[in-house]
Amino acid sequence: MNQEKIDKLTSMFKGRYSKLFLELNKNVYPAALTQAGTYEAPAINLGSGGFVVVPEKADAFQLPPPAVVDISTLAHKATLSVYRVAIPTAELNIALEKPEYFNYLMDRVLGESIARFREMSKTNENVLRFGTCFCSADLPNGGVFRVLNDDYLELRLFGQWATNEIAGV
Repeated sequence: MNQEKIDKLTSMFKGRYSKLFLELNKNVYPAALTQAGTYEAPAINLGSGGFVVVPEKADAFQLPPPAVVDISTLAHKATLSVYRVAIPTAELNIALEKPEYFNYLMDRVLGESIARFREMSKTNENVLRFGTCFCSADLPNGGVFRVLNDDYLELRLFGQWATNEIAGV
């Protein structure tokens, strides 16, 4: 498949699914990957205190000091999750000519692929995380599809974020 067709498929893909990927990545707080391969992310510690039970008929009571929040920045280990899908070029050639077939094909491929991505990465888009993205299909060149061989184009879903593991511990 030539680059012009791949570019058209990419345009069709982004036109249909850009909002989906925005939604998948809504809980990612952008953080840059350090040269050490970690993400700097806040660690929050809530101190003790701050709570009192006041008897129902108490005339006077005293509030204890509040629980103090301590925030420090720690290096968290990074994870990269990748899910690769090979799509037959013969089907994609049909999809180029029939947008409704493109929608049908990609809705099913992408729906199942995202479900498997969630399952295999053991997380989902509802978790607040620091990193680059939870799930994306964008390649560094701005495309979505890459030639795997004469018979298949590859769609690659990936996510990169900080784990809960502290680096060096």
